[in-house]
Amino acid sequence: MSTAITPAEPAPQAPQEPTPEKRSLVQRVPTAVFVTTYGAIVVALVVLVAMLASYRADGTPARQPSTATGTAATATSAEPELPEPVQPWNPPPVDEANLRASIRPHLISNVESATTETGIVVRGEISGELETVLPELSGHLSRLLEQNCVRSLTLTTPDNLRLSFYNFCYTTVPQAAIAEFAAMADEENAEALIFTDTHSPTGIEADLNWLNVKDSDLTRLEHTWRDMTRPATIGRLRLAAYGETEGLFREAGAGTRTKMWRDPVGEAVERRK
Repeated sequence: MSTAITPAEPAPQAPQEPTPEKRSLVQRVPTAVFVTTYGAIVVALVVLVAMLASYRADGTPARQPSTATGTAATATSAEPELPEPVQPWNPPPVDEANLRASIRPHLISNVESATTETGIVVRGEISGELETVLPELSGHLSRLLEQNCVRSLTLTTPDNLRLSFYNFCYTTVPQAAIAEFAAMADEENAEALIFTDTHSPTGIEADLNWLNVKDSDLTRLEHTWRDMTRPATIGRLRLAAYGETEGLFREAGAGTRTKMWRDPVGEAVERRK
């Protein structure tokens, strides 16, 4: 008796899962994160472009010139390079030639000048008698100071009166003040008249000095000084006369009490240093 062998039925196979589709890095980033990051990048680019435009508008060159030596430039910029604009903190322009060309030779002669880091230094002589030329000279000096950067300007009259101006860089002394004090210095035989721009709340200071006065003349000067008034355009007025044995001094300033005093010559000299 034969026995038939029936082949076993194959076991059912499990269904195969589909192979996951390969996605790029951008596709794998969540949508919310992608939108936020992309927006931030766009905003940053806009800000960067605006800053660059402002940087160029301020006059700072975007590209530094080549420091290589011995080689010629291989490319020419299509746009011409403009000079860097003058900023408020730059030193003021100093033009010695312009100042010398502005001086009127019939008023000021034998001019010597030099340029320093803080302005122009000028020396010269006043042509003719001060009393004769003063009306025109005072206006000329006022404009000369206003239109130039003057470190010092010293002029000498035929009678050896020295008129000096210090630190007037595009600032000036009003014509009326120059004329008033120069006329007094000339009439009273002073040796020096000095105007100084202090560049402070004090403003302009004026000094009149008599260096060799007889003691008998001090009383006369004292009476003359009492009648003097300080112009509003002068912040401080100082008068000093050195006699044979004592000195006479007067000081008047804005917001301070006018005072006048005498000192022995030795103490006066030490006090004025």
